[in-house]
Amino acid sequence: MLIYLARHGETTGDVEDRYGGDYDDHLTEKGIIQAEELSKKLTGKGIEEIFASNRMRAQETAKILQKNLGAEIRTVKELRERNLYGILTGMIKSEAGEKYPHLVERINDVQDTIEGAEDWKVFVDRVVVAIKNISQKNYSRSRENCGLLARR
Repeated sequence: MLIYLARHGETTGDVEDRYGGDYDDHLTEKGIIQAEELSKKLTGKGIEEIFASNRMRAQETAKILQKNLGAEIRTVKELRERNLYGILTGMIKSEAGEKYPHLVERINDVQDTIEGAEDWKVFVDRVVVAIKNISQKNYSRSRENCGLLARR
């Protein structure tokens, strides 16, 4: 089984300069174009299935890939991005810096866990188990090719 890892394109949260993570946002027009460009690069790779988190941005990317690759989409919520930002999630970064400067400083250490955030080890374990489950259950019809759309 061959697994390709990809990330969604630009989102509304990126443009608005928000703390993402658990923030559920849409692709922008640029993000849609980026997903279409990715699908072109993956054409001919034999991808039969796309595994994507349940976040809107991942699902929108998966649907663009599906349209161009003809692959099935499987939603695996455990592939979602880490909630690194906790109570800062969805906040505009400049506002968060004014309101919670001590928390903004702490998130520079990705292994730190601020209030409301997901613990680093819990996150790593969650994603590793999800990828192992995908590879061990041999979800794809072919043993050789499997597409995986994952969050960083």
